[in-house]
Amino acid sequence: MTCTQLGSLTIGSKLYYKKIPVGEIVDYRLNTKNDTIIISAAIKDKYQHLVKSNSRFWRNSGLKIKAGLSGVDVNMAPVHSLLNGGISFANIVPSAEQAKHDSVLYNLYVDQQQALMKVVQIQIKFALAKGVTAGTAINYLGIQVGEVTRVELSENNQAIIAHAKLWNSATEFARQGSQFWLVSAKVGLFKSEHLDTLIKGNYLQIEPGQGQKTNILQVN
Repeated sequence: MTCTQLGSLTIGSKLYYKKIPVGEIVDYRLNTKNDTIIISAAIKDKYQHLVKSNSRFWRNSGLKIKAGLSGVDVNMAPVHSLLNGGISFANIVPSAEQAKHDSVLYNLYVDQQQALMKVVQIQIKFALAKGVTAGTAINYLGIQVGEVTRVELSENNQAIIAHAKLWNSATEFARQGSQFWLVSAKVGLFKSEHLDTLIKGNYLQIEPGQGQKTNILQVN
């Protein structure tokens, strides 16, 4: 597994499947660029079939309390993971093939919600990307449906490429014809627009297209 911060995880921290301990962390190290931590774990023989090629791993985040009109929902991680850190995993498609444990490198997500979220990676091409940075939100009908993860020059240095993620049902927006434009505050003597961006920051608005699926899109 890979992550950028070790946090409370250490050698001996448990791995859980449906809150059952099925393995533990045996080693961690920096990658060759010293910018990512690689965590190695051992799964007990009788549970190895549970790890699939599309398994999602996340940090156990302790106690979660959600209150609503219907009552209070309390979700607590296993006690051992509260004290020593821990990782849980699940399979988003149960029928996926069993992983070859020595060759698969998994991302370690911050929490369960992020881990189980459906995500598609896209690239958005800009002629000029002023105001677009890592973390810039992608919105549709006033709701955030994705975000920019990094921004870089194209290979020919003639354009800006924003790497981004679309979440859940918005993954269907990764199609030819989908249009993006940057929304930022406009302040004038007689008319002002999008003043909320002064607080929340600029965002990319998306208008879904109807074409073929694609991961390379362009800003108007």
